[in-house]
Amino acid sequence: MIVYFNTPLIRSSDGKYPVYLSDFLSDNPNVSIGSFIYSENLVEFGYFPVIPVDKPAGDVVVEGPPRFDDQTQEWFQTWTSRDFTQEEIAANLLSAKTQRKFDAQLVLTQDLNTGIPYPFDGESYKVRIKGFDIATLLSIKVVLEDDGDQSSEVYPFRFIDGYKADFTHTEMLALVKGVTRANYNLMKTYWAYLDQVDQSPTIGDIPALPNSFL
Repeated sequence: MIVYFNTPLIRSSDGKYPVYLSDFLSDNPNVSIGSFIYSENLVEFGYFPVIPVDKPAGDVVVEGPPRFDDQTQEWFQTWTSRDFTQEEIAANLLSAKTQRKFDAQLVLTQDLNTGIPYPFDGESYKVRIKGFDIATLLSIKVVLEDDGDQSSEVYPFRFIDGYKADFTHTEMLALVKGVTRANYNLMKTYWAYLDQVDQSPTIGDIPALPNSFL
């Protein structure tokens, strides 16, 4: 068998595993090799390659100490495997839910930064709905209520993309109501998703993360 520098070995003098050709050379400074060596040339120094064995299925799979086969006179890799305990299952589920809710918050933040689409003058524009934007909409609503339905004032408004338009009282009120309702619907969709995550009985039942809550 050809042994390379990344081939795991076992040292028979103390049973240490894994060791590598770098350890062999450190223990035997007078020995010189190339990029590999044949395993039979290592035997006299007490170094043996460990034959890899396929990793078994299982929730928790851990490599064990190598096993010596008396018949083949070779060392083989060993594994132990087991299912998750109930405590581990619960902890993994909680961790997965926490991560999914964190990811959902990132999607929500993206939606808030992108803004609510609002149709005007035959085009669709975006109204941002971050904290100060909501405060601005509420301020506009107060002004509209104070001016009254019969107001002939012109109300300027600037969308995210920089487009500026002048609105009548009726148009401005429709924008404020439409955007705030869309924002509320956005939050309801987000909250409903969080509820689905919280109520998921297993990791496989956690709903996929949407691209947007809009």
